[in-house]
Amino acid sequence: MSEAQQKLISEVRSRFGARAVIAEAAEVTPWLTDWRGKFHGTSVAILSPASTDEAAAIVRMAADLGVPLVPQGGNTGMVGGATPPADGSALILSTRRANRIRSLDADAGVVKMTHTNQRHNFRYLQKNPGVALSIADPDNGYRYLQLRGEVDNVEADPTGAFYQRLQQRYRGETSEVKDRDVRVVITIRPTGFKAR
Repeated sequence: MSEAQQKLISEVRSRFGARAVIAEAAEVTPWLTDWRGKFHGTSVAILSPASTDEAAAIVRMAADLGVPLVPQGGNTGMVGGATPPADGSALILSTRRANRIRSLDADAGVVKMTHTNQRHNFRYLQKNPGVALSIADPDNGYRYLQLRGEVDNVEADPTGAFYQRLQQRYRGETSEVKDRDVRVVITIRPTGFKAR
C-alpha cells in the first residue's frame, strides 16, 4: 500500500465512518475479479460512499493525493472496466451502498426497486433494513434528493416482470431478464427526505 493510499483510506474513514472503507482482504477479494472470471486485479481497499456528496468528496480527496480510483457498481460489466489494475495502484470506489430509486408509488407512499438476492448489499439489507437512497439531478451534480427509509417488504420476481415493466417505462422496450431467477422487488417505506 502506498503512502498516498494509506492517507486517503485514513481520511475517508475519519470523515465518513468505518462503513466507508472496506480493507479486510476477505471482503475485498470478491471484487477484484469480474463476474465472468476473465479480468483480475489487485486493490488494498474499497471506498464505499453512502451518498453522491460523499462520492464527490472522495473523488476530490483522491485527486488531491494522486490516488487512482476504479468506479465499481455491481461488478457486472462485460469489458473489465470495473476491475482494478493488477499492480494495485488503484483503490475501488464502490457505488453499491447507493441504489437508484426505480419506482415511486405515491398512492401507497412507498418506493420500489429491483435487485438480485445474490449481491452483497442485499445481504446487508437483510441484517439492517435501514436504507438511504440518493437521486442526483443529471444536469447539476450538486442538486439531489436523499430519501431515508426502512425495507417494508421483499418479494421474489422470478419472471422478471417488475424489471421488464421498468425497462418499458424508462427505455420504451423490454429485453430478456437473464437473472430473473434471483430478482426481487424491494419495497421501502420512507421515513424522511432531504433535498439540496
